[in-house]
Amino acid sequence: MRLFVRNGKVTRVEPGSPHEIRVCLRDRGLHEWVYSKERLLPPLKRVGKCGEGRFEPISWDQALDTVAAELVFCWA
Repeated sequence: MRLFVRNGKVTRVEPGSPHEIRVCLRDRGLHEWVYSKERLLPPLKRVGKCGEGRFEPISWDQALDTVAAELVFCWA
């Protein structure tokens, strides 16, 4: 893929080589997702019951520790 950048921001996405005919829709909208105001940047932890939509921001270290503690390894 070729990314066109203006003032440090991606403005357009195109196929990277002449043999590629098109860029998939997901990649074409990449720059819109990356710079969206709705994009979540800090990790969030649910506070309350599932489905209530209540979350609080936590540190990346806390998030990684939480995920690592819940991983289950099934090697015999």
